[in-house]
Amino acid sequence: MNSVLETLSLQEKAHIGIIWDVNSFYTEESGYSLENAKKGFNEEELIEYYVNLSKQFPVLQYMEDPIINTSLHGWIRLKE
Repeated sequence: MNSVLETLSLQEKAHIGIIWDVNSFYTEESGYSLENAKKGFNEEELIEYYVNLSKQFPVLQYMEDPIINTSLHGWIRLKE
């Protein structure tokens, strides 16, 4: 993703957003279960995944529905 934007000289002009629709892969029993992951994530692990993803791809500027709506702690943690 980064190399394509660099090739096109768009790295300073383009931003990407991801719509996660977390409700489709969250259950109270197993937490956050991504399709190709070997295990489910708890909230802190998922937030750390997002942090690492945004460091790896600085063009990623927006995430919609990254955690369940009822998690106040998670939303506060994402804003840090």
